[in-house]
Amino acid sequence: MIGWRPIIEEVNRPRVHHFVVFECVVPEGNTDAVFGKHYGRVETCYNPNMPPEWASYCWTVPIVWTLGQEGEMLPEHIGIPIGEEHGGATFFMFEAHYDNPEKLEFVDNSGIRVYHTERLREHDLTSATIGSRFTSFLFVPPGVEDYHVVGGCTAECTSKALPPEGIRATHVVLHAHKAARKVVLRHIRDGKELPPIAQDNNYDLDYQQGRVVMPERHILPGDILLTTCEYNTTYRHEPLYGDLSTEDSEMCHSFMFYYPRLDTFASCQYQQEFGTFLNALGVKEVKGEVLDIVHLPYVPKPEDKIEPHDENMLLLLKNMSMNSFEYMNIVQPSGLMGSTVKELIDRQPWTKENGQLAKKFESKVMDGDYYAICTGAGRTRIPLEKYVTRLPSYEKYREFDATCDKGVLVTPLWTLLASCALGLALARH
Repeated sequence: MIGWRPIIEEVNRPRVHHFVVFECVVPEGNTDAVFGKHYGRVETCYNPNMPPEWASYCWTVPIVWTLGQEGEMLPEHIGIPIGEEHGGATFFMFEAHYDNPEKLEFVDNSGIRVYHTERLREHDLTSATIGSRFTSFLFVPPGVEDYHVVGGCTAECTSKALPPEGIRATHVVLHAHKAARKVVLRHIRDGKELPPIAQDNNYDLDYQQGRVVMPERHILPGDILLTTCEYNTTYRHEPLYGDLSTEDSEMCHSFMFYYPRLDTFASCQYQQEFGTFLNALGVKEVKGEVLDIVHLPYVPKPEDKIEPHDENMLLLLKNMSMNSFEYMNIVQPSGLMGSTVKELIDRQPWTKENGQLAKKFESKVMDGDYYAICTGAGRTRIPLEKYVTRLPSYEKYREFDATCDKGVLVTPLWTLLASCALGLALARH
């Protein structure tokens, strides 16, 4: 694959939110037998009728389309291999998300047009998802002008996942929802922040064009990658949680495309540590069967080869609400007994005194512990000794207003394509 373009049916343009194409590969082999029987099948995403192998083995993301994107055309030295025998995938899962709060019935013929060639290119491309897990612990209070969420790759993750020569990032798709105002993919080496790999200081859900990284960013083992998101919820009266809903939830991650293609580096994410988050609310102990369902507190076992799904997916597959706090019953302190964590959160005066309570809460969780998750293709776990960690301390890169700084350019792909088209027109003239 050397490029793709979205084809959005005009009548459904207001409802079509985003597409994700996943490569479906069974690491232990026999992919044809597992997925051949599902060819052409359509199901509602992440519900009990969805075959479990779809969620288990469809993981690496070669194509992401979100609102505002015009598609991607890859440079001539990189391509995405097609066919498992060539190091790619034979089966793909096409996932379509719709913004349809009225739950209207409609038929949609939108899709993705893929461009491909039989002339193999020098390097095979793939992607890594870098950010925060899809979980209720990705929490944003209401009534705050600038609330922050951070997620990404620890130095230990890149040390174990990347080869000594490292990888090169070519383009990035930054993704969050409606409350996000700034999204940045940061790059830290030896305690110093390098120029951002991708940055959007005026994030708009309706304009999420992929960003070409020029020159390509060289990422080495031991580097730290962080996706940081800033939210403005002054217009809201209800909290936001990490979830799939466009209107009433948030996300914070980057899809970073890189080469050479690796099976050891597909995702690195943070999740707020269980005790840190609850203690910031004044909660000492909770109980509920949901803790077993979503694997909290998180303690990976040496024999576990596959990382469990994110919390939201685990709850969806159980046909439960995607907010795990609804099922966590407070035991201690005794004065809060009888309430769920969700009920306690809803009672907080988050907007009082211009959101000062929310900012104090943010400070507590940012200074606390996080779970670090590092996975390869197919959610294969990369074991981390420091799976409980804290946000790194580093010398921050000097902020700049222009898109160019010291020879580094981070620009929307459409501007690059426009420049190329203009150059071609002048040459012909």
